[in-house]
Amino acid sequence: MMEHIMLYIRRILFMVRKEMLTTLKDPKSRIILIMPVIIQSLLFGYVASYNLDSVDYAVLDLSRSRYSEELLAEVDGSGIFKRVATLGSTSQIARFIDGREAGVVLVIGHDFADKITAGETAPVQVITDGRNTMTSGIAAGYISAVAAAYNSRLHGGHRLLHIDPVAWYNPNLISRWGFLASLLPMVSLTQVMILAGLSVA
Repeated sequence: MMEHIMLYIRRILFMVRKEMLTTLKDPKSRIILIMPVIIQSLLFGYVASYNLDSVDYAVLDLSRSRYSEELLAEVDGSGIFKRVATLGSTSQIARFIDGREAGVVLVIGHDFADKITAGETAPVQVITDGRNTMTSGIAAGYISAVAAAYNSRLHGGHRLLHIDPVAWYNPNLISRWGFLASLLPMVSLTQVMILAGLSVA
């Protein structure tokens, strides 16, 4: 019984070896097998990404207070947002968004400092360019994270529980690393299936 199993495995291995030699000897098969993997890895790994490295933003600070300056300093110091303009009125917002001069506009109201001093919620309006929903959503999320960190420091930052998640092998959570790890096996499997279909045909 064991001999029949070993013989069956050897036949499969010989067949795999024969198919590999046949495929690699054919230039067209080599191109079909290798080129799509390289092209799609470059395309999806470096073009398609959920990470934002730089976002141009404008600000309309109607409060002009210490608190608003501290919040904007947090945004400027995040390393992601680059201030391109400081607006003087709400009428300028449409021009910067429509002209793609800024992807995000922050509007800080007149009563921003007064509400913080009174212990009330001080809203900040975040206007994003909805023509690129992915980028605008991620940018709004980054702004929310910066505002949450500033809010924590503003109120003393005393938290009983703080969770600091760290991803092994990808501590900065760069999305292209996750893309490539799952994309390469999937593309390779697709190419093998295509070659199998061509060999049968």
